[in-house]
Amino acid sequence: MLHLRSRNIGLGGWGVMKGRSVRRLGVSGILLVCLAVLTGSAGAVEDLAAAEQQLSIGDATVNEGAGTATFTVSLTAGKDAADVDVKTSSGTASPGSDYAEKSERLTGIPAGGNKTFIVAIAQDALDEDDETFKVTLSNPAKATIGDGEAIGKIIDDDPAPTVASISDVTVSEGVKANFTVQLSAASGKAVTVRYSTAEGTATAPEDFAEVLNGSIQIAAGQTSGTIGIDVKQDTLVEGTEHFFVNLVGADNASIGSDPQGRATITDDDTAPSTSGITDPIVNEGNSGVVKANFVVTLSAASSQPVTIRYSTVDGSAKQPADYVPADNQAITIAAGQRSGTIAIDVKGDTDPEGSGDPRSEDFFVNLLSATNATLGSDTQGKATIVDDDVVPTRRVSVFPAEVTEGTDGVVKGSGDVNLDFKVRLDASSAVPVLVTATTENGTAVAPGDYDVKTERITFAPGVVERTFSVKVKGDTLDEPDETVLVRLTDASPAPPAAIATAQAVGTIKDNDNNSKLAIGDTEANEGSAGASSTMTFKVTLAPASARTVTVAYATASGTATVDSDYNAASGTLSFAPGETEKVVSVTVLGDDVNEENETVLLNLSAPVGAPLADGQGQGVIVDRNAPPTLSINDVTAREGEGATFTVTLAGTTLRPVTVTFSTSDGTAKEGSDYAPRRGTLTFAPGEKTKTIAVTVLDDTVEETAESFGVSLGDPVNAVILKRSGNATIEASDLSTVANPTGGGSLGTGGLNNNNRPLPPLNPKPPAGKTASKVLLPRIILGPRIVTLRSGRARMLVTCMKNSPIVCSGSIELETAAKPTLKLGKKAFSVKKGKKAFVPILLSAQGMKRLAQTGSIQVRVIVYVKTSAKKSIKVQPGVITVKVAKAAAQSSAP
Repeated sequence: MLHLRSRNIGLGGWGVMKGRSVRRLGVSGILLVCLAVLTGSAGAVEDLAAAEQQLSIGDATVNEGAGTATFTVSLTAGKDAADVDVKTSSGTASPGSDYAEKSERLTGIPAGGNKTFIVAIAQDALDEDDETFKVTLSNPAKATIGDGEAIGKIIDDDPAPTVASISDVTVSEGVKANFTVQLSAASGKAVTVRYSTAEGTATAPEDFAEVLNGSIQIAAGQTSGTIGIDVKQDTLVEGTEHFFVNLVGADNASIGSDPQGRATITDDDTAPSTSGITDPIVNEGNSGVVKANFVVTLSAASSQPVTIRYSTVDGSAKQPADYVPADNQAITIAAGQRSGTIAIDVKGDTDPEGSGDPRSEDFFVNLLSATNATLGSDTQGKATIVDDDVVPTRRVSVFPAEVTEGTDGVVKGSGDVNLDFKVRLDASSAVPVLVTATTENGTAVAPGDYDVKTERITFAPGVVERTFSVKVKGDTLDEPDETVLVRLTDASPAPPAAIATAQAVGTIKDNDNNSKLAIGDTEANEGSAGASSTMTFKVTLAPASARTVTVAYATASGTATVDSDYNAASGTLSFAPGETEKVVSVTVLGDDVNEENETVLLNLSAPVGAPLADGQGQGVIVDRNAPPTLSINDVTAREGEGATFTVTLAGTTLRPVTVTFSTSDGTAKEGSDYAPRRGTLTFAPGEKTKTIAVTVLDDTVEETAESFGVSLGDPVNAVILKRSGNATIEASDLSTVANPTGGGSLGTGGLNNNNRPLPPLNPKPPAGKTASKVLLPRIILGPRIVTLRSGRARMLVTCMKNSPIVCSGSIELETAAKPTLKLGKKAFSVKKGKKAFVPILLSAQGMKRLAQTGSIQVRVIVYVKTSAKKSIKVQPGVITVKVAKAAAQSSAP
């Protein structure tokens, strides 16, 4: 008897049932004719006795330290013991480190019993997630595989490690301090350790970068990580300093007993040197003394006092008549200061003296040595004594200045800078000259931008330049350059002092170009059809700017579609000085379609006054529509014709929908009454129905109506409304017999030419006689779908190697639907182990019907020769014959 057995030949095909029905024929050979799914491919014949027994394997869960995991391979009840290959494969667990790979063939599994497959489990000390591996069945003998895959779950039994210690480090200034954090043991998980810095004798941010909420991650399998803290470089000579790193918490680990590391900073600055000594000019005076002040400057401040020794040396001025000598004297520059003054007394007289215009004399101060510093190249200062018998008028002026604005510091006022105005005499004066300097607002405004200041400036005799310093406040506000004015008044004595230039402009250059524009992401719920909602994007300017800032915006489609999912929006935002936030609203359009969340973009462009830090925001339209429903219908079927179930998707969705299906026994049994099926259906967006074709097996057994079911499960992007469909197989083979040589089809209760029941196949011989035996060939016939070329349907006949005789006979095609139309017939003969195409020329009527419909269902009838004079008629099933597309006419069949 001939059956459709898609499971035995991969993607589907026809096979011959060789169990009880063929034995009822009483022949020693077995006829196997099947339709293969793929053109030219061969399939194996399924042993139905084996198909009645199924092998399955169960899952196993085991603690990591248990040593082994035991899997049970079970065989359902039947008559034969079975064999099967069992093999491990990776899941989240790794072979070798977590379990031992194993492959074994289990033999002699008793019917209705089981055997075990044991896998060695590795023990480790890593704290890790529970892991899994797979065990699969393959290559069964005497049975088929039901549940052929098991999961082995390894339960981790290791505790989380502790953060055991953090190292102490010693570094030089400007070198990163790397603290090593050590775990008590490696972990199978990434360990995050949180930390913060703390001041010791070193302070932040002057000596090191302060970290309040830092963290590092130690990768799975590693036992240590590094915390790097930047150590600042300076030029100040200072002692060794230190700071700390404290461990404050950890993820996937606990903090141990050593949570603090100490960093020692060694000073790398050399002692400063003297960078120069000034050349003072003094007016002599008529009596008493005036000071000649030599200013000694250091290259850098020191954390220790610097002592400098000096002596005076005559020039044109002579000691002790013109000045008071100093021999090997010393001055001390305090720690942190960069200059000190050597004051030499100059004696006054009424005698005109000196040379030049004005008349003058000079003497020198030589620097001899330094303690906590070195002497530079400029070790001599020259004092000029101007004769005071003739004192000309001196004019004072103030000059423009410029400075770049500072920024706000961590310590209040640390961002302040000085705007230094130079105030000069046109020539040195023999007498002190005084003038008042006062600040006034320009575009800068006190006290927000600078400190108001008034100072009485004194030019000592010989001094021609002084500095008037205005403290400018630091900020982070992006703004235009600003100005502050300095005005001179009240020059005295008058004469010899007069004001030449009374006002100067100081420019404060802005350095805060740090204001940036950014847009954030957002989301909004989608409304129902006819309704709308609002999606709000926030555009920020940070920090605030003192300028007017503008930026253009426009929507763009992500996965959402303009006019169906949202309304387009565009325009320009303007931030007034001080404003930091603007809002853009986008209208979201509602619908009743279940779909994926969609995105709409808002792009910023053409910024004026500030750059873009983030120029694109993403808005998510959150779908709230109910998912569609799935239902399966009930059907009625006949033996040999199959049962086709329809699965219906109700509702609207733009998502692909999938659902699994599987057959299940009712009064009909899989393998004997129908061919089991399991699989997955996929509905593309817009598709509403899918079909599940189940082969109903044909036999000659008299039986009443039977039933089996198809169940839906595991829906994705839908819910199941009707889960189960029932197929009723109509009663069949009532009071009918079959004939191997006449015109009836095997197993269908055919009739002869007189419309009378056919005689039995190989009827029981009279008493004392032996029944005759017939050798039948073993044939595979295909394909299931035939494309017509040049008016011919090409069928592939494969004669199996184990066929007892040559495969020969003829193939006849007729329409499957009534009224029956004969389409064509062709003889064939194929040697054992060979295959050949049989081209069947379709009749004119068949070509006409095919031209009208594009494809037709065709019943295949095979007359198989069992000897030179005898043949058997069989009907393997129904195929589809279709017309080839024009583009494919030249393709090989």
